[in-house]
Amino acid sequence: MEIPNKRNAHNGSWLLALIFTAILGLAIAGFAHQIGPDRPSFAFWLNGLLMVWGVGFYRSKPLQWRNGYFRIRPWEASVYRALGVPGFQRFLRRVNWFNREIHLKTGRRGMSYLDQAIRQAEQGHATIFIIICGFTVFAIVQYGWGTAWWYMLFNVLFNGYPVMVQRYNRTRLQRVLSRR
Repeated sequence: MEIPNKRNAHNGSWLLALIFTAILGLAIAGFAHQIGPDRPSFAFWLNGLLMVWGVGFYRSKPLQWRNGYFRIRPWEASVYRALGVPGFQRFLRRVNWFNREIHLKTGRRGMSYLDQAIRQAEQGHATIFIIICGFTVFAIVQYGWGTAWWYMLFNVLFNGYPVMVQRYNRTRLQRVLSRR
């Protein structure tokens, strides 16, 4: 009986992430062939499929972005308020479309857990946002701005605003942590 080591576990998680990515790539290609990448419904489902991928990928092999990305700038909270992020967050709670794993546990340890969960959700949405931007460039070149508009709209709603929600929440969380 072989004793598992860190290297084998590391390779296994990457293999699982790559298999999941390949399956998703095939699903996206199938949707593109069936629906047509120039349709608003494809732009909608592309975002949904990539969010499923993000959950699966980050559970099997979470990537770690540099800490500099996560640094909150002093001006961010006011920009997010001006863009309506608190209202968007309330809307998500009303329709029950928010990440149930992100919730406050008591104590300093709970706040540290919350900070990590928020960062992971933000990073997942930001990754998908970047991927969809690539699809948007493709849509501009292949189909024009009319099609690309749908990619951009769904990308901002499903990924851009959730990134801003997570950053806005971290501004509030950091204020609480600094008071303690």
